Amino acid sequence: MPRHFNLLWDEDLEELREVLIAVRDRRTEVVSVWFDLYQSHFGDRCSLTATEFRAIFEPVLLTNKEFLLNKDIDGYVRSTVKLGETLVEHHVPLQEIIASLRLFEEAAQTGFPIILLRRQGSLQSSTSSATSGSSCWSVPFSRVTVQATNTTAKPSRT
Repeated sequence: MPRHFNLLWDEDLEELREVLIAVRDRRTEVVSVWFDLYQSHFGDRCSLTATEFRAIFEPVLLTNKEFLLNKDIDGYVRSTVKLGETLVEHHVPLQEIIASLRLFEEAAQTGFPIILLRRQGSLQSSTSSATSGSSCWSVPFSRVTVQATNTTAKPSRT
């Protein structure tokens, strides 16, 4: 069981797989919610405009989630370092980065209800318009409510 960053194990990445896929696939919505939280929290002190925020974080969510899904920690580290360099170039202060990470966690949870519904078998796939040819879920995402679940702590890995 290899450890990654001394924080993640392969089994952790497997357990996170559905979450990583949901965040990756809904990254535009996640980033939009994330920016709204960021702007609400920092107001006129935001270091990044909406355009900069989206241009930085949407591609990063795609690549980083792909790296984690493929258990490519070296790629993930390279991408994370590059993200840090980009944020420095945009003069984003450390305090803003730290707060933004917490705001990301909150925004990323917008992808989680879909996982719960998939597991419960509550979602029915339907075909969207003939022009797109892709499938969509019949339950509007914005109306899904998440209920708290009972969780237990994992045993420590040393």
